[in-house]
Amino acid sequence: MRRFAILISLAVLGCSPPPNAPVVAPSPVVSGGPPPVSGGFTVTSSTFTNGGVIPPGNQPPVLTWSGVPAGTANIVVEVVDTDTGPPFFAHWLVANIDPKATTVVGGVQGQNGSGANGYYPPEPPTGATHHYHFKVLALGHQLQLGDGFTLQDLEKYSQGDILGQTEIVGTFTGK
Repeated sequence: MRRFAILISLAVLGCSPPPNAPVVAPSPVVSGGPPPVSGGFTVTSSTFTNGGVIPPGNQPPVLTWSGVPAGTANIVVEVVDTDTGPPFFAHWLVANIDPKATTVVGGVQGQNGSGANGYYPPEPPTGATHHYHFKVLALGHQLQLGDGFTLQDLEKYSQGDILGQTEIVGTFTGK
């Protein structure tokens, strides 16, 4: 294991970008391909396909999930633009959704990157195409979070208790 860590460290040091290079998160999404899954837990959208374009508008895309892992006490939806950071811009955070739900119903709304609660539509710079990761998490406990929680709060309090996760990725090009 130690030898593996050393090899990885050497590879990273030898392949690091120049100091002024922008940080861009890799996108494993192939347009139109199936969304990543965790043990049969899947998410789809009637609004866009995995790797496809998110239509403009102020309403969040419709998400539907299935195959929620046994023992799930809480569903969380996290939508993040991975082309903005780190830190990444949160577009939508919803926690404590009933595990019997198959779409976003109820729950508590977190703070998006603009500082308001609720959904913030895609708005990349003109001509830039960004990737929006719509992640659905199945947690084994309720989160003690109220409206206005942040992405950092969500990551901190869900750590170590994720029973499953799935995501679908959409793109949007700035006009």
